[in-house]
Amino acid sequence: MKAIPTNSPCNLAAIDAPGPGGAHHIYAVQALSSDVVRLQFQRGPRGEPGSVTGLFDDDLLAVVEDRLAAFQTGDFPSSENADALAGVRAARQALGMRVARRMAQGVLGLSVVHVEAVTVPAPAEATTVVASEQPEPEPESELARSSPPATSSASPKHAWICDSCTGTVQRQHEQLPGQPWLCSQCRPERAAKPPMADILLAALATGPRTALQLLEAARAAGYTSSDSTRVLVSKLLKAGRIRRTGPGSYALPEQGASCQA
Repeated sequence: MKAIPTNSPCNLAAIDAPGPGGAHHIYAVQALSSDVVRLQFQRGPRGEPGSVTGLFDDDLLAVVEDRLAAFQTGDFPSSENADALAGVRAARQALGMRVARRMAQGVLGLSVVHVEAVTVPAPAEATTVVASEQPEPEPESELARSSPPATSSASPKHAWICDSCTGTVQRQHEQLPGQPWLCSQCRPERAAKPPMADILLAALATGPRTALQLLEAARAAGYTSSDSTRVLVSKLLKAGRIRRTGPGSYALPEQGASCQA
């Protein structure tokens, strides 16, 4: 048994040995002289034999979020509660991002490590070409051969699809040979910002969301264009990565009460 310190008068302890993943899966809580409450967390991936069904971390975070949000609309709101609420929501979004990535990679519910992010090499530094020198033409790459042909010089915009967020790539002439097709939001100079698709899928991983809630999630991550968000939602629907649950409401295809492996 391992006692866990808290800021409350309750007694909290992990009462089992560390299991899959290195974490404890059974906790006991006793509030003063009341009965002991046992918390059984999911032990092992849901999709593998021998796993034990239980709570997920997001379940407890959802309870805490609901309580803090209610306190902030009650008689005694506080800046401390607001900070705690923001932290809990950030934690749920991070866990939702993990679920979305594992689901997209087909490893949700399995003992398989997922790829956390795709690193795009920085573009090479531009070199100055002397006017009298004519550079030798580069051989046509496999990527260029598979790209849509240009229609005319008067219509420079084409519908290349971003390999990161499925958005539209409109600056094909700036694309690095042999590198993924990236829209303006996902290019190397903006690599620190998660792709909008990951943001929306992470929001949906915590439960169904309305179109307005998805717009707010995108804006919170730095994507301020409502039109781009609506277009991406439409593309995710067509690709089968999300589904419509009602007028202006969306969810993941295999939405459950909580999803985490």
